[in-house]
Parts: sequence; structure tokens; C-alpha cells
Amino acid sequence: MDRKATTPLDIFSAGAVAHRRSPPLWQVVLLLLVLTLLVRLPFFFPAVLNWDESTFILFGQNILNGHLPLVDMWDFKPPIGFLVFAGIIALLGKTIFAVRLAGALFVAAAAVLVYLIGRHTWRWPVGLAAAVLFIIMATLMPSGTAAVMLEHLAIVPLLGAVWLLISRRPSAGVCFLAGALVMLATMIRLNLALVAVLTGIYMLMVPSLRPFAASVRRSLAFAAGNVFILALTFLPYLLANQQQVWWSTLVVGPLHYNSNDSYMFKSVDSQVEVVLGGLFNLPRTLATVLSGVPFVNGEVSGRPLLDTFAPSLIALLLAAAAVGILLMVFRWRSADESQRRAVALIGLMLIATEISVILTGTFSFHYLIQVVPFLCLFAGLSISELAAGRAWPAGALAAVVFIVLASAPLFGEYALLVGRARAGQQLAHGPAYEVVAYLREDGGMEQPIYLMDDQIAYWFLGQEPLSRVTAHPSTIVNMGLLQVSGATDPTPEGQLALILDQRPTYIVTRADLWYFADHPELMQYLNETLAADYELVRQIDVPLEASTMDIYRRVVSP
Repeated sequence: MDRKATTPLDIFSAGAVAHRRSPPLWQVVLLLLVLTLLVRLPFFFPAVLNWDESTFILFGQNILNGHLPLVDMWDFKPPIGFLVFAGIIALLGKTIFAVRLAGALFVAAAAVLVYLIGRHTWRWPVGLAAAVLFIIMATLMPSGTAAVMLEHLAIVPLLGAVWLLISRRPSAGVCFLAGALVMLATMIRLNLALVAVLTGIYMLMVPSLRPFAASVRRSLAFAAGNVFILALTFLPYLLANQQQVWWSTLVVGPLHYNSNDSYMFKSVDSQVEVVLGGLFNLPRTLATVLSGVPFVNGEVSGRPLLDTFAPSLIALLLAAAAVGILLMVFRWRSADESQRRAVALIGLMLIATEISVILTGTFSFHYLIQVVPFLCLFAGLSISELAAGRAWPAGALAAVVFIVLASAPLFGEYALLVGRARAGQQLAHGPAYEVVAYLREDGGMEQPIYLMDDQIAYWFLGQEPLSRVTAHPSTIVNMGLLQVSGATDPTPEGQLALILDQRPTYIVTRADLWYFADHPELMQYLNETLAADYELVRQIDVPLEASTMDIYRRVVSP
């Protein structure tokens, strides 16, 4: 039988796909699940990858202790994400490993949805390439994206809504369910409210969904789904007469979070700097990884590499996505109506999520998890086209570069675990575990403690923060948030006094307490209290940050 000449990556070509059926979905799900676990497994063991995750765990435990979220412990985030953490702890257990395992399942679920969207919009290899890219990018960015972040949770219902809207006839029921899913995502990451609004407008305006009367009905059904989830989140607060908590958290609080307009420009500047830096430093980054994994205080670790390599990964992803977008622009007229509608929705999600990140005010890499799946879909298209054409060597080279950059941090983390296992050390590690171990030795497991960092130790100790607003330690210096928190004395000085007046037996701080740097009066107050009433009893090295965790014990009678 004659066979057409093929490229080494011919599996991605349209011709190959025409003669190959899509693999069974269960096989794809299993593949993506295994890949997710392989990529994220070495990050299951550090106590803290991102201190936001620690805060979410504390809120989840607070709910399991019988409290309405945000009443006894406050942050400016909506409650559904905290409920998810409560469910994870209740179902899988009170360990960091269990929380990270659940996070991996959410990433795998999102990857499956990315695959389904790509397969329906283009073809299955596009979806598979996009899903693999998503797993890598949702894990291997700085700011602890290997931790379980709210973005990992929110992206699942958001992608579920996209999948529904492009793969099903847009009946009122489908639109209602899609609206509920988008609002569910919004009640996890509040910045996605913009996505909910723009999606409703899209359903009203897109020509292929007309006649206009039908578009209005679909938009109203979508809005009804939004309102349904909003009402469900509001009802417990109404019944508990805590409506003000719901309002201040979901409406007033976010408006005070970095409310200065200049922060929006700072977010844009930061993202542009990341992309340009990633492109310009790509040769140097490759040279770094090929020279060997660096040592940190004698221990191999992949996490420091993320800060170096992630900008190049993001730049490569953005370049690939740009090529995919251009391909769709040039082929727009040849696309059928269904594909146009799907591509338009994916493009809208890309733009809307990016704008919502900008409007957040500040920039952190984990915010980009909301944007990444839509970039990956267009990047998957470009990979498919490169693999199918004469430019496949260039595509193969880019793939090799991407894989090398992504694998270096993983090798470093696996090497760290292997080293600890060979040395007979526990795989679970981090300063928070050492703080708890010291308190156990010192007989202070049940004594009041003020944790100014690594607040996950509260969870290990079975305690809660001494102030309602310091589940996230840095909230104490955010005047805007304190003003809407409902605190009795909503000032940094007042909150610090509230905590120190309780005379905690232990105060755990950092040698470089960065969030006090712009508040010398707080630092002076803290230092004077430590000098007068406490003694330094233990310093714990934080090797990846060249710092120490300092444990002070009260020496005067309470």
C-alpha cells in the first residue's frame, strides 16, 4: 500500500487526523491525570509554596470547625473557594499532601476540559497539545503555582462553561448552567466578574445566536444562572444576619485592594517586562540549565529555577499563541459558523481574563493561571500546524527548548526528594514543620502563638490566628482592607496592639519581615516588645530564601 511521506510529528497533521479517530476519552483522561501527577508530585511535600494557599487552608478548617466563612476569620475573597478547601480537608484528610493531591485533580480536570474544547473547535491533537501545555504552565510558574491556588479551582467551572457553550445547542437550560458555572468561578476568583458580564454581552450580540429575541432569552437565562449562584452564597449570611460581611467582602473589599489607578499600569508593565525578559534571556536561560542544576545551601532544589526559567516559558507560550491567533485570522472566512463561534468565545475569554487580571491592580504569576488555558488553546493550534507542514523542524526545536526549560525545575525537585529519602529524612519539609517540632519539644503546642509568616503552622497546631484579619499575615498592613474588615480598630497599629496585648507565649517572625519594611513604626513597636518581654530561643534556616525563621518565647509572667 502506498503511503504519503510523513513528518516525525505527523500525528498532529490534518491528514493524519482524517485517517485517525480520536482516542477514547478515558485514555486521554488517564494520560492527562498521570502527566499532572508526575509534574506536580515533587511539590506535594514542602509545607509552604505560597502563603496564600496556607490562608485558604486556615479558612477551610475554620468552616469545618463550624463557622460561617468570613465571619470569625476575614479576607476579601469570596467564600466558595474556602468551601472547596473545607471539602478537600474533610474528604482527604488534614495533611499538606492531601491538599496538593486534590489540587492536582483540579488541574487534571481543567486539562481535560482544555482538551475537549480544542478537540471540538479544531481537532483532537490540538486539544491534546493545549492540555499538556496547560498542565506545565499551571504548575511551573513562580509565586508558588505548584501550590493549590484559587485560580486552579476557578478555572474548572469557567472552562466547563466554555465547553458547554461551544459543544451544545445554546438552549435556555444550557445557558442557565453556563451562567451558573461562570458565577461559581467568580465566587472563587472575584476578578472573573468581568468575564461573566462580557460573556452575557457576547451571547446577546453574536450574530450566529440570533434572531435577537432568542439571543435575549439566552442572555436572560445566562444571567439567571449568575443570580442563582449569587443568591446561594448570600442566603447563609442573610439567615445569620451577617449581610454586611458578604457585602463588604464581595463588593467593598476588592475596591479598596490597591485602589490606586497606577497599580493597573504597574500590572501591565510587569507582564510586559516578564515577556520581553523571557525572550531576551532565552539563550542565557538555556545555557544555565545545560550547565547543571544549581545547589542551594548544599541541597538540590528546582524551585529557585522557576524564577529564572518561567519568563522564557511564558514568552514561548505567548509567541506560539500569537501564531495560532494569526492562523485563525487568515482562515476566518473558510471556517464554518460553529467554529467561528467557538473561536470567538475562546478569544473573548482570553481578552476578558487578561483584562480582569490587569484590573486586579497588582501582578503575581499565579493570576495568569486564569489566562493560560486560552493561550494554550491557540498555542496548540500553532503546534499542530507547524507539525503538519514543512516548518516542522522549527516546531520540534521550539518543543525541545520548552521541554528542557520545563523539566529542569522538576528534576531539581525530584533530586531533592531522592536526597532526603537517601538521608533517612522525612519527605515533608519546611520551616513550618520545624516550628511545630520545636513547640512540641518546648511543651508549647497549646500555647498562644503569633505567626508572622508560614501561618500554616496554626493548622498543624490546631490553632487559629489571634486576630480575625491576620489569617493572611500581611493584611495587617493593608489599610484599605482593614477599613472594610469590620475590625474594631482598623489600623495596622491597632491590630498589632490587639495581638500583642494578648501576650502570646510565642512570636514567630522573619529576619527579613518585608511587609513591615514600609512601616517603621510597626517594626519599632514589635522590636521593643520582643526586647522587653521575649527571648530568642530558636532560629530556623530558610535556605531557599537565605533567611531565618526566628522563634521568640515570652519570659515575663502573663
